Amino acid sequence: MSTVLQLRRGTTAQHASFVGQPGEVTFDTTKKVFVGHDGVTPGGFPMARQASSAIGTSGHSGLIGANDATTPNSKFTVSSITATYRNAEGGTLTLYTGSTQTVDISQAGPVANGRDQSGTFGASAKVNLYKIYNGTTEALIASLAGPSVGPALPSGYTYWAYAGSVVLDGSANMRRMYMASSRMIFQSPPLVLSANPTLAVQSVSHAAYVPTLALDVVLNCYGSVTMPTAGEASNVIQLASGITFDRATSITENAGTGYAGYGRTVIVPNLPSQAVFSGWAYPVTVPTAVASNIAVQSFTVPNGAI
Repeated sequence: MSTVLQLRRGTTAQHASFVGQPGEVTFDTTKKVFVGHDGVTPGGFPMARQASSAIGTSGHSGLIGANDATTPNSKFTVSSITATYRNAEGGTLTLYTGSTQTVDISQAGPVANGRDQSGTFGASAKVNLYKIYNGTTEALIASLAGPSVGPALPSGYTYWAYAGSVVLDGSANMRRMYMASSRMIFQSPPLVLSANPTLAVQSVSHAAYVPTLALDVVLNCYGSVTMPTAGEASNVIQLASGITFDRATSITENAGTGYAGYGRTVIVPNLPSQAVFSGWAYPVTVPTAVASNIAVQSFTVPNGAI
């Protein structure tokens, strides 16, 4: 007669409070993985399945998102083809099933598809969205915590994956945004410089609309220049004061009516200062008037999306 070895086993919820003995191995019947124990840590250390890697980072493929069509001020919907989740120990778990969830920041938490805190988010907050997983169900949660820390998880949820960040307006409503892989795009790019008449180079901050974790920022730079005679003037963008990073040259031909417009998109790194420098350069003739505009079109986030 053959001998059958059966390990102690239980669900993910049952494992959550189980400490076990040093070196003991149990089986999680929810996640279908073995769990190692050190005699100290509740829940132990789930081992990786073939669809997982033992240590890694979260990520996504086919990631898209947008404000909910019916309740855009508080709801945001995210879809992905695959999602790689991580837990507090750095273990990862990849799901290939594809899923769609909607988070509602008006829901007090920590709660699945709501906030991870009981209090509301403040005006102009940058809110991080996470996909979360409890071994059975995928959900979203909104948090002010960064990806290195992760959200406060609802009961039973042990895995999370940072998806992206949305920006609230002055009334604590979600700005209309789109998520496309690792890029967060404003439906109506907010101005950080509006019809500015100053010729001198000046610092322009985009911190109000871009989270500090963003990797780069796409700026729409446009406006006009008027010259007293035919001549040339250039709108310049600088990352460091005095060093031109990008320029748009406008040439006017008719004295007295020397008006020209300009426009271009500039991708800049999200520097620690969260600012660029903008101004005008003119080789000979001083412009009569200028009007400079800069709007934040989008920013890239480190969500591991491909």
